[in-house]
Amino acid sequence: MKRFLYFLSLRTGTELIILTLLLNKISGFYGLLAILTGLHLSSLQLSMYVYSLFALALAGYLTPHLRRQSPIHVLGLAWFYVIDTVVNAVYTAAFAINWFLVIGQHHPTAVRFGHTILEPENVTSISIILMLWGLRIYFILVIMSYARSVLRQHVYSTSSSTGLYRRENPSDPDSGTSIENPFATNREDGKGWEGRLGRAMIALVRSYWLGVDEDDGWARGMGGKFRRSGEAPVTFGPMERERRRRSGTGPLPPPTSNPAGIPWATQGTK
Repeated sequence: MKRFLYFLSLRTGTELIILTLLLNKISGFYGLLAILTGLHLSSLQLSMYVYSLFALALAGYLTPHLRRQSPIHVLGLAWFYVIDTVVNAVYTAAFAINWFLVIGQHHPTAVRFGHTILEPENVTSISIILMLWGLRIYFILVIMSYARSVLRQHVYSTSSSTGLYRRENPSDPDSGTSIENPFATNREDGKGWEGRLGRAMIALVRSYWLGVDEDDGWARGMGGKFRRSGEAPVTFGPMERERRRRSGTGPLPPPTSNPAGIPWATQGTK
């Protein structure tokens, strides 16, 4: 996935999606305040509001790192959104079942649970919920795609050109290749609990995060654009030398004649 809604960048789309998540989780704060007014909450409602406050705090901590493009935090935010989607699906299913049971109790004609679900107004509600969850799945793809691009840009900016790709199974020449794991134990980002967490998150669908695909050509073509200051840029052998020669930025060629007959090593010295 390259764009959000075909015309917005993935980062903009991710920011908008997380903004809706934060607004949704604020409801947990107001839900708990309702207890002070004497409102009775079921254990299911109370647990949902407590979870919403936890999710609000965690998402609020991770969100500023979207613009900083910190791979460990963006990756964590992507997986958190996936987990939050599953948790919300469980709560939605639980509330829906309770709702249909209540309707069945108050309507004598609804003698079966299946019959209650097939009521016209309930079918409409279920259709709307399914459409919203389809949109939620699309949001997951957007956030995961942005996290993947951040992770891979980080790898290209910190890896040497010779160690950028590794064969998954060195003993098997037919095995596929992958980019370096930025959270490997021998790398700076792989130290401490953050490194262990990063390796665990990448281990899930490892081929998606580190697998080599056709999209990697843009990073190789960019050369040293994403490299840290002070690092030598990546060169590409004869083609790069030819480009520099044509643009006039390469080294000057040696003179073709020496009319004075003075050796080059001593020419110009007294």
